[in-house]
Amino acid sequence: MKLLIDMSCITKKTRYSSVSIYIMRLVDSLKKKDHHNIILLFDKSFEFYLKDRYPDFTYYTIKRNYLLYRLPFISDWYARCIYKKTISKIQCDYELIASDLDRGTLINPIHNRVIVIHDLKGIKEKTFASKKNFLFYKKIIETSRAVIAISNYTKNDIILHYKTPENKISVIHNSVNLSHNSIKPDSFDDSKKYFLYVNTLQPYKNILTLLQAFNLLVKKFDYNLVIVGKTTAYWLKIIRPFIQSKFWKNRIIHYEKLSAEELKYLYENTSLFISTSKREGFGYTPIEAAICRVPVLCSMCEALQETTHGLVNYYSPVDDFEALAYKMEQIINKPLQEKELNQIAEFFKTTYSDEHQLEQIMQVFQNLENT
Repeated sequence: MKLLIDMSCITKKTRYSSVSIYIMRLVDSLKKKDHHNIILLFDKSFEFYLKDRYPDFTYYTIKRNYLLYRLPFISDWYARCIYKKTISKIQCDYELIASDLDRGTLINPIHNRVIVIHDLKGIKEKTFASKKNFLFYKKIIETSRAVIAISNYTKNDIILHYKTPENKISVIHNSVNLSHNSIKPDSFDDSKKYFLYVNTLQPYKNILTLLQAFNLLVKKFDYNLVIVGKTTAYWLKIIRPFIQSKFWKNRIIHYEKLSAEELKYLYENTSLFISTSKREGFGYTPIEAAICRVPVLCSMCEALQETTHGLVNYYSPVDDFEALAYKMEQIINKPLQEKELNQIAEFFKTTYSDEHQLEQIMQVFQNLENT
């Protein structure tokens, strides 16, 4: 059985996105196995990085003109044409597509296809884009032999919106791993305690609620708030002006791009990790923080309770900054014991190991072979 893993959504721009991380972690785990029947597909613009990371794999590249992706009347047609042209050259039995909003993949499959659905947030905002995304998911689910959902929440969402047969969907949680080493970020002042937030700086990640809660606590606790996330229009137009209007603005530290070692350092040394997300198909960062043996506080939205197994701290409702501040204060005043934090960390390490995820994914293909 020859398997093609589509990594072509990974570019310099998207390298740190959750979907890119998902795909690279999966292929990283394959490096330890016999991977001679594995073929990778790279975007030509990022070939230099990926071929260096995966030197022993057979790979193909897709070369896209991204200027044509911006033209409203031909962009989707162009994406499908260039994708079909590339895929047609590759001899394989199955394709694994883990980027679930790549316009090019809307071609009728040339090989047996398995698609990974991370979440359906793209259909929930009641916009023109959400209607287009609804049709995208409908087509790609219908034309795939099997669907992998990264949580039971996502699986139930797929069944609810698309009436997909339950036996077509396998729930396989993401793997979660961290660097073996940690390095203090440049110019970081580790003499002061801090809260930590690591997530996309988009409205649905709900960082404003965290800042409003922080505003209630700044006079009670001499803590900084460290925010890790790429600058977005929402950050520039809404969040940064909010911060700049406060007397505590100098207690906010924002990092955009950190190495895996630097991020691990921030996880390991925070007094409390906080996730205020409204939408999560899985939720990497609370689990990553918990593996680093620190207290974690997160919302109860969508998949978060499922994937954190009820083992961390929660607040509700998701927009209630007073409830969040109350819970933050409670945890700081009475933190978990080291023994309990260690037990939680070990549970997550085992549950979300690379080996466990890879075994389950390969079983999906084995089941298809046997039917």
